[in-house]
Amino acid sequence: QEQNKLEEAIQAYNKAIAIKPDNADAYYNTGITFKKQNKLEEAIEAYNKALAIKPDYADAYINIGVVLQEQNKLEEAIKVCKKVLSIKPDYAEAYYIMGIALQEQGKLEEAIEAYNKALAIKPDYEAAYINMGIALQKQNKLEEAIEAYNKALAIKPDYADAYINIGVVLQEQNKLEEAIKVCKKVLSIKPDYAEAYYIMGIALQEQGKLEEAIEAYNKALAIKPDYEAARTEKLHQQALICDWDSIAKDVNLIPELGTSKKHVQPFAFLSLEDFPGRHLIRSEIYAKDHYPQKTLPPRNRPSKKPKRIRIGYFSNDFKEHPVAYLIAKVLEQHNRNQFEVFGYSVYGSSSCAMRQRLEKSFDSFTDVQSMSDRDIALQIRQDEIDIAIDLNGYTQNARTGIFAYRAAPIQINYLGYPGSMGTDFIDYIVADQHLIPSESQKHFSEKQIYLPNTYMPTDDSRELSKK
Repeated sequence: QEQNKLEEAIQAYNKAIAIKPDNADAYYNTGITFKKQNKLEEAIEAYNKALAIKPDYADAYINIGVVLQEQNKLEEAIKVCKKVLSIKPDYAEAYYIMGIALQEQGKLEEAIEAYNKALAIKPDYEAAYINMGIALQKQNKLEEAIEAYNKALAIKPDYADAYINIGVVLQEQNKLEEAIKVCKKVLSIKPDYAEAYYIMGIALQEQGKLEEAIEAYNKALAIKPDYEAARTEKLHQQALICDWDSIAKDVNLIPELGTSKKHVQPFAFLSLEDFPGRHLIRSEIYAKDHYPQKTLPPRNRPSKKPKRIRIGYFSNDFKEHPVAYLIAKVLEQHNRNQFEVFGYSVYGSSSCAMRQRLEKSFDSFTDVQSMSDRDIALQIRQDEIDIAIDLNGYTQNARTGIFAYRAAPIQINYLGYPGSMGTDFIDYIVADQHLIPSESQKHFSEKQIYLPNTYMPTDDSRELSKK
């Protein structure tokens, strides 16, 4: 088994069992071997045979929990972990596997609690710190996430995964030079770490260094040719610099990217191919991977019709940005007798004139960037928002997770992302007959709200450029 001669190992275990049928360890090790072969059902069967002989075999139970978690049978995995802990209360790995299962369900607070219990038993459990950092990162608690990753590094100084996660956080914090520096540190430890080149590419493109970003993506692909996310970003950046010859070399791969099991950023393909069916598939795969959280309990219906409907606009582009210029006068022209208009800035800050204008256009404006998606959703519930309008969709620094929690009874995709979100938590998309012709309606998970001429507003009071 340790030489990876797995079929020979199974034959040896079977001979041991033939000689001694009550050999629980032989069944247990058979299960481990099947697991290495990715024969998950056979692995569970072997572990169960070990348990039939030795009912308190905690290691067999925990390995069943690992397999169930990998099969995405998360509730069953959690149940098995609890069984392990009833046998062996100080089994750190049981809390760890439970944490992973809870995290994959979007129960981030419960996951962090499980990781803390694992660490209370086993303080040098670096993998628990890593996964705690990921959970904190998903809650937008970025400094706490970095602290968790650094604790993992204190235990294991060459832990490349901890470094790369720090790089991701730094990139999210717009600390781009620091992120690149961390990626270089990762590559000094593990030169074939494709993800380090990928994160470096993201940071470089955000600095406007598109050709250097493409070079980084190419290095990632040289290590990992099936790295779909890296190829997607490479194609997108090549399109931005009009490198059509390079795109032509990969154009036959475009239909396959993000349309099977691996998720990619859907936005990049809206301009790379005109195929609404595949755009929807990419969004569905992306959403399933990124937003597993369960919705919050339904909000109580009001006992009487409110005086004004409350509309909330959510964006990270309340600043000098095309979306801001397009939407500004819409916000100012809302009928305040019928609507109360709320603005929520979900990322970034600015003191520019456009930001000041936008803040004045709302009845209430709140900067929520430091809050987790779940806490923002709870805030929206508290503000009694009736209609939530996401102006970002799948664009950079979007906070789609807010809507995955079902922040408002009605949730709408508008303006920033003209494709389908591929989810059941976005109810409508504002469109026109040019954006979504009738034959393309079936390729949108959202119901369409058609405006009569164009879905795209503008500010007709803006002075035209003299250039």
